[in-house]
Amino acid sequence: MVDTKPKRKKLFKGLIRKKSKKTAATAAAPSAESGPKNDGDDSTVYSVAFDATSKVSSASSVLDTVKTPIGDPIHVILLLMDPKTRRFELLQLEFDSNTAKVDDVFSQIAVSATEPTLRSQSYDSLYTLTGEELKAGLELGEYIESAGIVIAVPSASEEKPESVTKMANPILSNPKVHNMLVSSGLDIMDLPEPVEKEKSAPTPVKEEVAAPTLVTEPVVEEKAPEPVATRAAPIVPEEPEPEPAKKSTNYFAIGAILAVLVHLVLKINAHYTSPLGPGDSLASGRSRGVCGLLAICPLTSCDVSTAVMGDDGVFTVSQGEDVVFKIAGKVCGEDDADCVDGLAIDEDGKITIGGSRVKTLTKATVDLKPWPFTEDVTLPKTFL
Repeated sequence: MVDTKPKRKKLFKGLIRKKSKKTAATAAAPSAESGPKNDGDDSTVYSVAFDATSKVSSASSVLDTVKTPIGDPIHVILLLMDPKTRRFELLQLEFDSNTAKVDDVFSQIAVSATEPTLRSQSYDSLYTLTGEELKAGLELGEYIESAGIVIAVPSASEEKPESVTKMANPILSNPKVHNMLVSSGLDIMDLPEPVEKEKSAPTPVKEEVAAPTLVTEPVVEEKAPEPVATRAAPIVPEEPEPEPAKKSTNYFAIGAILAVLVHLVLKINAHYTSPLGPGDSLASGRSRGVCGLLAICPLTSCDVSTAVMGDDGVFTVSQGEDVVFKIAGKVCGEDDADCVDGLAIDEDGKITIGGSRVKTLTKATVDLKPWPFTEDVTLPKTFL
């Protein structure tokens, strides 16, 4: 008989430290065991202290499992947190994508957690790092494709989703935790980038500038120039210029130029209105529209829809003035020559922004096929 229970593997556990922004700004540099400071507008920042028993497991040991999944496995990186005691534990669970429900994650907490204060708690809320709540009764695959991070919060907690995700970020962006998760080989959704220690900027050296010196020179009186005798040149009568010949209008040349311009305009319009498919890309600051030139005609019945790739790494689809779909990715830096700018679709139909995985900001309220994407573009469940 196949054991269908997911295997539990303890990764890290420890304590979340809380302090005010004023204290954080005047404190000494964080130790190697602490996470990065939070420079947001809130008056509270968090850091991480790991227990002595916490250790980094190898990639092979993290991925060991005692079950034989029927469908594709869903890997859940489960972060248990108690905002009151600020204890946390990080676990990895594996579920069968064909049968896994959100409720299955709740049922595994009591048997998988090793921290007593966390194992004895009652949980009724699961959140993603974007603050989206996983609804009980729905399939787990509706929120996670292959691997994702889920935050479990006790029922007695009064923390809002924004505060929960704020406390989770220092744990997941800690270099030790990030390296361990990356070494597992899993494509984990919304995994924060590791934040290194801030290096103190060198003190600028002020250059001394010599004060300008005023130099005075004696005034020399200029003598008026003496008159010079000149001889008048002989007057030569100007010959009348010949009248310019009338230019003949070459109607054939004008017609040829107009034909070329019309061809170029139609070609550009066809490209602008075409949907994005495998091998296509849309650079930052560029856009496409389903109506094209018809959008400027007041009598047209075309429903104006536009797809815009912003400079902030956000791809937005609008109908009229309403935003119907929005995803975000990475913004390429000026020194990153290997980064693919804007939205790109590879030959397998997978969508990336800035060369990295995208996350959904606004789920689609309309069909995304056949526009702005062709039928052979892969649309994850998180888009819809």
